[in-house]
Amino acid sequence: MQTVPQTPPTMSDSESGVATRATRCRATHCRATHCDVLIVGSGYGASVAAARLACAGHNVTVLERGRRWRPGDFPRRLPGAARTFHVRWRGRRLVGRSDSLFQLDIGDSIAVLTGSGIGGTSLINANVLLQPEPDVWSNPRWPTALLGDDGKPDASFQAAEQRALHMLGATRATRWEGSPKTRALIEGGYDATIATLAVTMSDGPNGADVFQTSCTGCGNCVAGCNVGAKNTVDRNYLALAQANGATIRERHEVISLRRNPAENRWVVTVDVTEPGSRRKIAGFVSIARRRRPIRTGRCYSPPGDRNR
Repeated sequence: MQTVPQTPPTMSDSESGVATRATRCRATHCRATHCDVLIVGSGYGASVAAARLACAGHNVTVLERGRRWRPGDFPRRLPGAARTFHVRWRGRRLVGRSDSLFQLDIGDSIAVLTGSGIGGTSLINANVLLQPEPDVWSNPRWPTALLGDDGKPDASFQAAEQRALHMLGATRATRWEGSPKTRALIEGGYDATIATLAVTMSDGPNGADVFQTSCTGCGNCVAGCNVGAKNTVDRNYLALAQANGATIRERHEVISLRRNPAENRWVVTVDVTEPGSRRKIAGFVSIARRRRPIRTGRCYSPPGDRNR
């Protein structure tokens, strides 16, 4: 993918996937890319799609509006955390940068906190893995393709679930069963069953063969893991995608998506934020119409799509 100023690029019909005109990009971190599949976002849904499609031999590009956060980059104190917030009200910015780690969207009746960065909300959640209770599957809205004759998930779904638990490093943190906090909960009559976590409990390679260190029990999961023990998707699914040739672009915010009937393509408008500044460069990406960008996440589809 490559950014170009103001006007969409012109492409020949012989090109396939994502293509741009060979115009020099003013952002040094942006390079031209041709791909079969464009994925918008890099959280759970995006990372699984990127990994599976890349492993299947597709040329995949992932666009993420946030930056890459590594162990040691996350805030350690409250003032530092405050500087990593981006707050919007009814879609209008109140404070912070669009590539900030914590994204708080406030609406008339609901407020949503999500993570922004390579790995999406997996960077800032507690990585608790709760499997659905049996009665969840009784909802008639579930696609019948997922369910067996008994109305429960079929064997293929269960196999996929086990693959996900393996990739996310699901484990029960039994080391905390005797902690003072756990004992206090039990004494207070609460259910203190240790949950299954996507956290590394012993040094070693994860499901994507990436080495991770053991959890220290610091409790800073939601602020971002500076130890490298939290199994965020940038360390497993996205690492697997990259190992199979996928390209991941940070600080690339998708603004709109539209069809270009004249060239039988999709045109994606992108803002690229330069590191260390608020400066953005407008750019365009085109995708052959026989393919469509994969947009992930609950709240951050492009504004034009969201309005429709």
